[in-house]
Formats: sequence, structure tokens, C-alpha cells
Amino acid sequence: MAKIQIDVEIENDESKETMALECPYEGNDTEVVGAAESLKKAHDTMSLLQTLQKILVPGTALYDHFLDVFCWKAHDKAGWHSAQVYIKSISIDDDRRDVDVDALDESDQADMYTLQLVRGTFCGSCHAVENRSMHFLS
Repeated sequence: MAKIQIDVEIENDESKETMALECPYEGNDTEVVGAAESLKKAHDTMSLLQTLQKILVPGTALYDHFLDVFCWKAHDKAGWHSAQVYIKSISIDDDRRDVDVDALDESDQADMYTLQLVRGTFCGSCHAVENRSMHFLS
């Protein structure tokens, strides 16, 4: 069994209001175990985020899970139509690794830890989920 948890701050693009969210995912399938092993090999913040970008791709269980949770919290619960997700830490099997945001900001790499949530003009209660996605800004 492998566990990956991403701790994030979600920001409303319009009002700049923010909320914190802990988002875990556990599984013993090859995708999750392989992703956890790849993340464990990362030796610094940059390689950790590069690895996360490689494993959070559309069509994977990890991508779908995190997209569901981020959209549920930002769009359905808060009613935000446009939001960004800032990765604050990543835990692999309870080994927490903080994202050194200051170092990334100083080197103009802030887009490495920022996900843009994309959704149609309808909220989740209208069931317009076919247009949703997320992507790293870098």
C-alpha cells in the first residue's frame, strides 16, 4: 500500500481568497506504488515537483482523484469558477517534504508548484464536469 498526500492552498483567481486543503490518495495498484517510488527518489524541491508533473497527467487515477478533490473544494463547495492550486508539501508514505516556495520564487520557478483549475462556466451543481481539467503553469 502506498500513500501520496498533497497539501495545497487553493486561491480564487478573482477575489484572491484562499483556503488550505490536505488531499491524500492511497492505493496498492502499480500506478500509485510506482508514483510513490518515483517521488521518494526526488532529492530536492525542483526534482520533487518535476516528478509530480510527470505523474499527474490526464487519464491517470492520481490525476483524476486530485482533480476531483480540488474541483469539489474550489468549485462546488466555495463556488469559485476560476482557481489556482499552490502545492505546499508532498507526503509519500507519511514522509513529508515541504516545497521550498521562497527558493522557487527567487529563481522565477513559481509556476512549478502552481496548478490552474479549468472549468466551464457552469458550477458543479449544474453537472458541467466534462470541461474540467488542471495543468501546471510551467
